[in-house]
Amino acid sequence: ESFWACLCTKSGALYIYQVPEFTLRFSAKNFAMSPTTLVDAVPGQDAPPTAKAMEVPSISEIALIGLGAGERPYLFAVQDDADLLVYEAFVHERNPTLIKNEKYDGHLSVRFSRTEHRVRLSSHMPTQVDATSDAVETLRRNRLTYFQNVSQYDGVFCAGDDPLWIVMGQHKELRIHSMRTEGAVDVFTPFHNIYCPRGAVLFERSGALRIIGLDPAVSLETEWPLRKVPLRQTVAHAAYHVESETYAIITSTEAPLTLPPLFNNDEPTGQETDMPECRNPRFIPPTDSRFHLHLLSPMDWQIVPNTPISLPAYTHVAAFRLVNLNTDDHIGGVRGYIAVGLSKVYGEEVLTKSYIELYEILKVVPEPDKPTTMNKFKKVCQLDLQGAITSLEQVNGFLVGAVGLRVGHKIFVWELREQEKLVPVAYADSAIYTTCLRSLKSFLLVGDIQHGLELYRFGMEPIEEKKSDHKYPFTWLTRVGRDIR
Repeated sequence: ESFWACLCTKSGALYIYQVPEFTLRFSAKNFAMSPTTLVDAVPGQDAPPTAKAMEVPSISEIALIGLGAGERPYLFAVQDDADLLVYEAFVHERNPTLIKNEKYDGHLSVRFSRTEHRVRLSSHMPTQVDATSDAVETLRRNRLTYFQNVSQYDGVFCAGDDPLWIVMGQHKELRIHSMRTEGAVDVFTPFHNIYCPRGAVLFERSGALRIIGLDPAVSLETEWPLRKVPLRQTVAHAAYHVESETYAIITSTEAPLTLPPLFNNDEPTGQETDMPECRNPRFIPPTDSRFHLHLLSPMDWQIVPNTPISLPAYTHVAAFRLVNLNTDDHIGGVRGYIAVGLSKVYGEEVLTKSYIELYEILKVVPEPDKPTTMNKFKKVCQLDLQGAITSLEQVNGFLVGAVGLRVGHKIFVWELREQEKLVPVAYADSAIYTTCLRSLKSFLLVGDIQHGLELYRFGMEPIEEKKSDHKYPFTWLTRVGRDIR
């Protein structure tokens, strides 16, 4: 083992000594200016003069730590109590012309590369007065604390108003994650106990003590904390409902394909298709995707009991969107709904039809010992369409959908009326096949599979200028621009 001491002067120079001899092995004169790469300076060479001494940032804390079982040396520094500097050491063979220079004898053949991140420290750490000394001095608390094997992670904890976890796991990648706390954290230390294995102890600025442990189901080895929820199904769509703080998801499972019904003029007759080969006991039936609508609660990251809705066979979820529609029975005038666009696909010889279902998430009395059952689905309305739905969106509290008809692709705008019905209020001709819809205020961006992007504007007659006695204002949808190809 080897031991090293890192010093940083008021002028912003960095010195690394080998102890116990305190032999200089590395020096960087401009460390406080946070350069991209720290290069070993020639011993005895002074730093370049600066215009003003106050322009050099101050380094309040520094730590040289070997992460990943000591294989990845990192240099951490707190600059002006606001910025966190992270440097990684890497081997750099010295120029052959400098090897013969006696000033470099014994110096490390390494350089430090700055690791980019988007973290900024929030505030200054508190100080306290040393009452035992004759002179008035302040003792500053350290922010950086090194820890080992806290939930199988090695790293550094950065205390403050917004604490940071700088961790390195099995993949040997450095990750920085922020931590939400009720108060500022001043002191951190690892803690291991039979009741809290491989945890930690936090002391908050308010005087509170907290014993914590990292959730083993959450991985910190990615850019964002990652949790895998085992659903045993394929997730096709997902949307977050703000009012209920739950997730509405569409999943699919493989199921044996049943015989399709007989059709007469594109309408099912109720009789199954007669296929003699299916009666063979050695016949292997094909499989088809069966779609289901679920409600996922973040309280336990499990499917809410008694909420899954199984969709009919031969029905595919072509569009799924959380939309905020105008309504009179809500205090804000807008309510969030789950819009599901379903297409009935029976084959090439039958015209594809579709329908839109609107669901509302209600709060009900939860079942005993099941707090997540406080939310349930309620089907608000259903709108049948004579074509295939491809995309859904909202604009100014109205529902927008792209539908492929026999006469061409069109974009419809519907309004949710008091009778819980979707009533068309405007439409416009589209190109060949609309793949996506995105809205911005009263504008609608339409993506087509062949013609690129198109820009539409949804307009509505102001109430004060309405001349007719009709209850609802006049609306329109027009194209104002397109992608030139």
